[in-house]
Amino acid sequence: MYIEGLAVEYATPTDLLDAADHVVEGRVVSHRSAYWDTALDPTAFEGDDPVSNPLAGDVTTTDHSPSQIVVTYYDLEVTRVLGGTVAEGQTVTVVELGGEIDGTSYRMRDVPPLREGTPYVLALTEDAQAGVYHVTSPTQGAFERESSGELSPTSPRNDIAEALEDALQARLSEN
Repeated sequence: MYIEGLAVEYATPTDLLDAADHVVEGRVVSHRSAYWDTALDPTAFEGDDPVSNPLAGDVTTTDHSPSQIVVTYYDLEVTRVLGGTVAEGQTVTVVELGGEIDGTSYRMRDVPPLREGTPYVLALTEDAQAGVYHVTSPTQGAFERESSGELSPTSPRNDIAEALEDALQARLSEN
């Protein structure tokens, strides 16, 4: 079952990397899917920019009751830090929309799930309040590290993949 969700997409690799709090290389060591009860408090957001205000343009901001969405929590062991303050060797929890519960698979179109044991380079945004991280742009901010060392975008919808791969490879060779 596909679930719809808004994914911020950036025009350039620089825009994406500037928006990320951390850029890390790591390996998924475990994962678990769960229902996440969520409610957006309309008073917590300001402005009409959908990046900073997910309720921008919503005319029904007076009644946002809690809802349940399926998410997957990925435990990522950080093997290399390319930007940000996450420590090498630290395990961080990355939360992504979608997962599998009771035999039903919920997925965002063009955003494949991360796989255990697979090395990735991820641009991450920190959610300090929840103590978790999110891929900065689910369609652009995740690359699988191939056994050859090459990076491969996880989403077919990554229209800045080649330029972003070059920027990430440059960071990898610097660190």
